[in-house]
Amino acid sequence: MICSISDGYLNWLMDKVGGEEGYIELFKALSNREFTWFVDNDENRAEDGLNLRDAYGYFTGLENYECTVLEMMVGLSIRVGEEILWDGETDYVQIVFWEMISNLHFEKQTNDNIDYDFVNERIDIFLSRNYGENGDGALFKAIPFYSHFPKKFQKLEIWYQMQGWLNDNF
Repeated sequence: MICSISDGYLNWLMDKVGGEEGYIELFKALSNREFTWFVDNDENRAEDGLNLRDAYGYFTGLENYECTVLEMMVGLSIRVGEEILWDGETDYVQIVFWEMISNLHFEKQTNDNIDYDFVNERIDIFLSRNYGENGDGALFKAIPFYSHFPKKFQKLEIWYQMQGWLNDNF
């Protein structure tokens, strides 16, 4: 999927998660990939992302497209940061988002260093769930917690993966 996200919407999404100017190219790359899923209930994560378009309220450039990976990640960060972890003091939305960026191995993908092939390969690994059994390469790592589930980590919906990470870290 190649689309043209509006600058205003991109900046708005970046502001939501503390995006820095040095990561604009990464954010654009994430907005050019459709979030696809095959595990039940992960469509809820797409809904979190699509709801951002309504919250923004202006032309996004994505009106004719499905939820992007960027929108899903920002939407999930907001849901977790504002509805689960919120304490009135800490910006958990940013913490959750940048944890996902780190687990996807994107922390070095700045404007000056971006490798689009690497970014797309890591997105493919995430979307196809070909990441490590501990969540390495997924949105969240949750080593001790996921062992309590009867399924492999890769077969858990993103929401349960996130809960494992929360259990380990908060």
